[in-house]
Amino acid sequence: MNEMWIVKFLRPYKVKIIIGVFLILAVPFFTLKIPIFMRIIIDDAIPNSNVNLLISNIVLIILFFIISKFITYFEEIIFYTVNSSIVRDIRATMFKRIMESSNFETNKYDKGDLITRVEEDIKSIAILLVDNIARLIKDVVTLVISIWMMVKISKLLGSIVILTMFFYSIITYIFNKKIENHSIEYIDSVSKSKGLLIEFIKKIEFIKINSMSKFSISKYSETLDRKRDSNIKLGTVRITGKNILSNIVEILPYVVLGIGGLISINNSFSVGSIVAFTAYMRNSISPLNGITQYNFNWSQAKISFSRMNEIFNFEEKKVKLEKNPHILSLEKINYSSKEKVILNDININIKKGEKVVVIGHSGAGKSTLINIIIGKIQLNEQFKNNDFEFIGQYLESDPYIYNGNLEENIALEEIIDKFKMAEVLKIAKLEDEILNLSNDLINWSHGEKQKVSLARALYQNKGILVIDEGLSNIDRMDLNKIIDSLINN
Repeated sequence: MNEMWIVKFLRPYKVKIIIGVFLILAVPFFTLKIPIFMRIIIDDAIPNSNVNLLISNIVLIILFFIISKFITYFEEIIFYTVNSSIVRDIRATMFKRIMESSNFETNKYDKGDLITRVEEDIKSIAILLVDNIARLIKDVVTLVISIWMMVKISKLLGSIVILTMFFYSIITYIFNKKIENHSIEYIDSVSKSKGLLIEFIKKIEFIKINSMSKFSISKYSETLDRKRDSNIKLGTVRITGKNILSNIVEILPYVVLGIGGLISINNSFSVGSIVAFTAYMRNSISPLNGITQYNFNWSQAKISFSRMNEIFNFEEKKVKLEKNPHILSLEKINYSSKEKVILNDININIKKGEKVVVIGHSGAGKSTLINIIIGKIQLNEQFKNNDFEFIGQYLESDPYIYNGNLEENIALEEIIDKFKMAEVLKIAKLEDEILNLSNDLINWSHGEKQKVSLARALYQNKGILVIDEGLSNIDRMDLNKIIDSLINN
């Protein structure tokens, strides 16, 4: 997927987006007319005691003000619903890309980093959503028209404003670069902290039983310290830049008022012109602040956008189906870790229907070999065909149980085949458990959960079944029966 992947998420909502953008860009048409009406009131209606002119312009000011507020209200409602839907779609698609990519893609990242990319980075790239871009355009249009009108009212004062904007742009650029650098550090600290939190919470029972709580608290606190410090640095830069720029903008009207007052004393500048110029100046402050905030956000969003783009560029699993996908062939497999040879010149050929047991002492490389088979470990010449992807079921010691009843955990999203279900329950020795135990599988014993995991693998019946300590907690009597059933079926 190319760099413009975000565009595809906008298409389903294009009608609402067009309406919303039209409403956003319509607001300046009403707000920028108000200073003109104010000048007419001050310079013409009041001095000439023209009540009709005064009333008509007051009515227009109120009318245009109310219309602009109604337009703003409706466009905000439209884009709140649209943006919520777009964010949901992006997150779902990113998760889909992660789950459907190969292990070789996702193994490059720790869990905290992947979660941060899905959940946190999208908050930063919100400025790329259409309403924020439309508001940026509106701010630019409002600013340009306001400056143009100020120049028309007074070339001298308008020139002062333009010169101030030039210095304003230089300061904005400097702070944008600083924000971008601090954003990289902050996002990295968030990822590492979240990854460690997931690891500790997942192993919370083990940690408590083995009196490792104090150590875990200390290690997690270290990541929080780093996250806090990087967040303070990032926030300090943003606040400093924001305050410097806002002070420049907010003091400018007083300078204009003073110079305009001097010009007015010389009878070359009317009071109404001062009021109108000041109003346009005031109108330019909000869009200028909006443009500055957008620039600051963009500096942070560039980092997040690049991180999310890595996920959208994940390659889908490559599965070679020219021959029987249930046949596994490994040739001349070598693997070393920290200069220690674990596997040396391993050749394995497993045909459909064969049952193979890997036996060896602790540290002989059994788990390493299994990790190569299932794709946890990537080798340059992993299999005969480098585009081979493991097709099958893998049972490890710690079974995964979904939040659902027994049949849902086994069949997953498939339509339940009652005959098939009864068959796998019998092999996994779960025919009695389904009658006697609650459907709350979370409270089942470790061995019972391993049976569920086995039943799920048999029910799905996809390719090779690899078991690595996946039956280790099942009681001996049931285990012998299960092994007999697996060997003889």
